[in-house]
Amino acid sequence: MMAGERTANRWIGLALLAFVAASLGALAIRLVWRNRSTIAAPAVSSSPAAPAAPIRVYYFHGAVRCASCNTIEAFTSETLCQRFASELAQGRIAFESLNYEAPENAHFKKDFDLTVNSVVLVSRGPDGATRWKNLIGVWDYLGDKPGFFEFLSTAIAEFQSAAARP
Repeated sequence: MMAGERTANRWIGLALLAFVAASLGALAIRLVWRNRSTIAAPAVSSSPAAPAAPIRVYYFHGAVRCASCNTIEAFTSETLCQRFASELAQGRIAFESLNYEAPENAHFKKDFDLTVNSVVLVSRGPDGATRWKNLIGVWDYLGDKPGFFEFLSTAIAEFQSAAARP
């Protein structure tokens, strides 16, 4: 083997090692942040034009949107339209897609511990306390539309059940 080939092989090996390390780091972050939820979070301001709903489903995205980000938004919208059509029609569930990098929405990043684009479920109880759940796990279902639908549907159903309990 010539010296030039060894150097090229070494660089390829280092590049692959860096890729594996970055992938493991991203996986660790997802596992840590998956299904984090908080009780009594800061109050969520809703736009005056939108009717108040017992559960608001937000898709938070940045200013620059990739194909994966658009897929998450589309899958979320489809899940709601197909599996929660009556709740949407009755105003018991509302969906909103927001750019959390826009100045008027920047507080959401802190309010809901947003580190990446995500779907967040929010409800406000009669006492004014806000409950929320960050569903960062949606990223795990990008290539699995039925899995995404099931993950989101189950999360919403569990969130509804918890909201109904005193």
